[in-house]
Amino acid sequence: MAVYNAIPFLEEAVESICNQTFRDFEFLIIDDGSTDGSRSWLEARAEKDDRLQVFRRESAGLTKSLNFGLKKAQGELIARMDADDISLPDRFEKQVREFDEDPNLVLLGCEVEIVSEDKTALGSRNHPLAHAEIRRQLLSGAGGALTHPAVMFRTQAARNAGGFDESFTTTQDLDLFLRLTDNGDARNLPETLLLWRQHKKSVNRTKWKTWSAMKRKAVHNTIQRIGVDQYLQQLFPDTVSHSFPNSPLALAKRAWSHGRVKEAYRLLCKASQVKGERRESLENFIEWTLLSAWRKVRNALRKIFPL
Repeated sequence: MAVYNAIPFLEEAVESICNQTFRDFEFLIIDDGSTDGSRSWLEARAEKDDRLQVFRRESAGLTKSLNFGLKKAQGELIARMDADDISLPDRFEKQVREFDEDPNLVLLGCEVEIVSEDKTALGSRNHPLAHAEIRRQLLSGAGGALTHPAVMFRTQAARNAGGFDESFTTTQDLDLFLRLTDNGDARNLPETLLLWRQHKKSVNRTKWKTWSAMKRKAVHNTIQRIGVDQYLQQLFPDTVSHSFPNSPLALAKRAWSHGRVKEAYRLLCKASQVKGERRESLENFIEWTLLSAWRKVRNALRKIFPL
């Protein structure tokens, strides 16, 4: 875990790791030149738990701090963690078990719950679960195929891949994940094992303007590494269906999503007569009818009470 001026959330983040049900780990914390008292708090906490090792560095940025931790790590597996998030108690236990059972697995994430600064739950991120889809999304530059502070990966695999590329100021995780999955498998556990906090000082708010350039660089590096033919084959695998939906229910959903209400209801009627689609057709009928009624009420209110 790299830390820079994280006092508002630091205690919750650290305690969520210390309280894991899986307890055989070292906790490497790299303080990247904090000025808000984070270092003092960490050093005091480390005196109470010998699993904590706190390293003080002059501010060098996240990528270099992560590589410092990668060099220091003695364990076979590395679990990433950010100083403003919360790992649920059984995260390590469930992730370690997956690695024990699958020697081809090099990178493992999990579902995360997006939360606000005060931990208000805002919904899951809905990650892909299987390797093929994770790899395909990574190749398209979608770093959200895995959530960085929720992943665990094999230490030696990361070292063999060259660690984090220090020319990346952001999306260094996307670049490493692409290199890790060149020759190994990735998965996401379906269980929610991390609360992913979003706030005004989080990287997602402060450095998003650099994402496009850094994503292009990560994808460009991958194309150079594996070749154009392999890149295109993996991005558009033969196993992925690109056919247009043809069942009445699928067509109804498409029509609804494009605002074709009458056509959507007509297709729902057809779907209600198809075995296997009847229940979902009824559910969609009720949901869409209620939604349509609400829209009419909302539009009427806007006319009565204009801004």
